Amino acid sequence: MGQVASKNLAIFCVAAASSLFSFYASAGAILANNGIVSIEASPSSLNTTPVADPGGNPVGSINYGAGQILLKDYANNPLTTHTPNPSWWKAPGVAYTTTTRGIEISFANLQVTGFTFNIGANQSSQAWIRAYYHDGAGQAHTLTTGWFGGISARKTPSYGVYVSQPTSSCAVITKIEIDPPFVWGVGNFGIAESACQNVPEPQTNSLLGLGFLAIALNRAGLLSTRRRVRVISNR
Repeated sequence: MGQVASKNLAIFCVAAASSLFSFYASAGAILANNGIVSIEASPSSLNTTPVADPGGNPVGSINYGAGQILLKDYANNPLTTHTPNPSWWKAPGVAYTTTTRGIEISFANLQVTGFTFNIGANQSSQAWIRAYYHDGAGQAHTLTTGWFGGISARKTPSYGVYVSQPTSSCAVITKIEIDPPFVWGVGNFGIAESACQNVPEPQTNSLLGLGFLAIALNRAGLLSTRRRVRVISNR
């Protein structure tokens, strides 16, 4: 009986370890992580409303929900689209391209806590990604990857920028900067938003506690007074 239980436990442990490994393997490679924001390669898709191409050329903004996704290159120009897409673009959707070294994707009136995208180029290339974000106190920060490869005319890999604990950290992504060389582009956007659950400050908690204490003391004093009045009346 003991041998059977031990065998079943061993099988369970192996299965649990395999599931845990599969979960982390499917999450993609971590390119940068500071505990608040992470940047990943080959991320899982976001189960949110797809970002629709607005049409036209060039494209400097895309409406999404109550806000906008803003697109520009290092020369402050909107990004170029092509019909059809360039032959080196292997991802779904429209490629937003430039011939400058960098693209900036920023967000207006959006509480962005996750953003995914693909990067393509007309030849083998390296790149880096920098995420700009505000923490729960409204302070600005950045997180930057090192140089990474894997981008080429045959491969249009995907990447993602995420806030690790959006409801508790209250951090939001404000801009993403991407810097590879050559003719290249981005597209196939996914976006996620999350509302912050504000926790009362310690001073606020203290004031609330004092308020409840005052109410309790006041009620206790009132009850004591009523009791005295009843005793006197009975006499």
